[in-house]
Amino acid sequence: MRILSNVRTTRSVSLAAWMVSVALVAACNSSPPKPDPEKMLEMHREQALGYYEAGALPQAEDQIRKGLDIAPKDDQLKLMLGWVRQRRGGRDDLNVAEKVFRDLAPRKDYRALLGLAECLERKGVLYVESAQKISEGKHQTDAADPQKRAQELNLEAEKFWNEALTHYQEVLTLRPTEGQAMNGMQRTCTLLGRLEDSLSWAEKLLAQSASEIVFWEKQLKRTDLRAEEEAQMRGRLVDTRELCVATHNSAATQLVRLGRKSEAIAHLDSALLLAPDMSAIYSRRGQLLFELGRFEEASANLDEFMRLSSLPFDDPAIQRALATQAEAKRKLAALNASAK
Repeated sequence: MRILSNVRTTRSVSLAAWMVSVALVAACNSSPPKPDPEKMLEMHREQALGYYEAGALPQAEDQIRKGLDIAPKDDQLKLMLGWVRQRRGGRDDLNVAEKVFRDLAPRKDYRALLGLAECLERKGVLYVESAQKISEGKHQTDAADPQKRAQELNLEAEKFWNEALTHYQEVLTLRPTEGQAMNGMQRTCTLLGRLEDSLSWAEKLLAQSASEIVFWEKQLKRTDLRAEEEAQMRGRLVDTRELCVATHNSAATQLVRLGRKSEAIAHLDSALLLAPDMSAIYSRRGQLLFELGRFEEASANLDEFMRLSSLPFDDPAIQRALATQAEAKRKLAALNASAK
């Protein structure tokens, strides 16, 4: 029995040793589990969006590229790549963005159409800037006739802008209340010299933005808002108000170009209701009031400009305001004297 017992013990020990050796071999031959592609893809999307919103565009593009390595046909990542490159804004960046958006445009995704329209608008601006530099001799060109080359670039810019209008209009067909498209129509019409059309789109954009302001202000009164929701809504409200101020300023500029200065002042009045501490508006308003012969109001507005402005005393804008104000007071005194 003792011998049998020893045999059993020996077999048990041998079996245990064999199991340990098998486990060790399996451990050595196994590799760590591969990450879930879908989870990795979602992680790259989220990180790319976070970097984009923070303005860290190279890091955003790095995450997008990693995501596209996993899913080369992912439309969301392609859209993000287009917007990142467009936001970077160089000539090569815009060419990449344009290709991305053109590839996606047939899907009739309003975001791709909007991206393509903005891309073409900005390419046109770059072409006009290059044309001006060539015309002024500030930029070298291989063309035999630099002035002719400048004209060609200006014509190319017009083609870009006209195509941009087509795509902005497509966006508005899909989403009639899309403010970015209205703003794009306003800007591009201005670039093409279609000032009345630009003003028409400015009015539409202001009406749409006013509705959005009312909506966000109403939403902020809700008692069930989470902190992050409130922060997002306040951010959108600020953005919408800033867009309104910019639109009023743009409309004022076009109206001055059309010789309608009183209407321009009305837009500046509306801008001041939204941004009462913006010194530049008082400066513009003061100059226009002076040109309209409303000297007392002009002087008061220029006073307010200089009170609010952080510009140094010798800045040209301050010096111009002082000179205009002095002339306004002189003319006002002369008018008062002649009235006696």
